[in-house]
Parts: sequence; C-alpha cells; structure tokens
Amino acid sequence: MDFSASDIERLEELARIDLEPAERSRLTLQLARIVAFVRALQDASPGEQGLAGPEAFCASPAEDLPHECLERREVLAAAPAHEDGLFRVPPVIEAE
Repeated sequence: MDFSASDIERLEELARIDLEPAERSRLTLQLARIVAFVRALQDASPGEQGLAGPEAFCASPAEDLPHECLERREVLAAAPAHEDGLFRVPPVIEAE
C-alpha cells in the first residue's frame, strides 16, 4: 500500500505532531513496510482471517512428559541470592 502525502498529513493531524520532510519520508517507508508485513502474515495464516493463533504455526504440541527435577542445591547455586533454602528477592511493595 502506498501512502500519499495527504495520508501522512492526516496522521500528523491526528497525532498532533509536526514532522520534518525527512521524518515524513521515513514514516511513509516504515508504514509501507508494516502494511506489507501484516499482509504477508495474513497470506501465511491458514483458516479464517484474523483467527489464526500460535497453534496454527505448530505442527503438533509437544507431549507433556514428566522429567527428573533439578536438585534444590543446584537451583539455589544459580540464583543471585538465596536464604534458608529459598530464593531471596528484593521487595516489590514498599511498606509505609
């Protein structure tokens, strides 16, 4: 899809920005590339338009099989900080 100067001017108006001529040229090229990419995705997606999810691109899901767990000491050795057999993390909520 080609974008006209009036399309870019309309986008500037909607975004309430003023672009320099070089920025307009770059934006026009970027928008064209984005639209081309989205069209390529649409062409590649099987099924109905807009309904393809990640499962459409997988041959089949991997079988969920139990595996041996890592030893606690191995996991804690890789942690940035640990204490009393647990991960130590910085507080995310400050007390008042």
